[in-house]
Amino acid sequence: MIWKSLLWIAHQFPWIICVLVIVTPFDIPGNRRSARVLDGRIEFSPGRIDFYIWPIVAAYLFYAATNQLRHSLGNPWHFVTATSVGLLAFLFLSSLPETVVITDDGLRQVYWFRRDKLIRWDEIVEINTGNKSRMVTIVGALGTKIIHSRKLPDRALFLQEIKRHCGENLPLDFPREPLK
Repeated sequence: MIWKSLLWIAHQFPWIICVLVIVTPFDIPGNRRSARVLDGRIEFSPGRIDFYIWPIVAAYLFYAATNQLRHSLGNPWHFVTATSVGLLAFLFLSSLPETVVITDDGLRQVYWFRRDKLIRWDEIVEINTGNKSRMVTIVGALGTKIIHSRKLPDRALFLQEIKRHCGENLPLDFPREPLK
């Protein structure tokens, strides 16, 4: 009984991998795109391909979960499998790519299905620039974290804006890497 559920899961995931393999070559890495400057604010948003692929994969996972649930016929392992895939689809959908916005007030991370995060410039406690991971993590006074990941464009501009707004509180050699 358990093996049928595991076999069903193994049968579903190659379709998701195929979609990712087909779409990945068309994705433009974040460092090749530039941020958008709009009315005194700068938006660092993911590429269009991220906005298209997330809902497609989530929709397929929801389809697979409802299909498995419909054919479970009271089998508890099929129900557990369908519930697990449905939760995975929900988690995948809730992790849609976020947008980081720089304003004169501070940094804001805008999510689709969650509350936005805001860190004011004077509340920044820690700035971590990972050279290998290309991620910039900013920690606020209340433990709020805003992350500029490699999917977001224009890391150099992001670091320059942090230096411009928090220059007096940063080390002299910030960001310790060459900016464009």
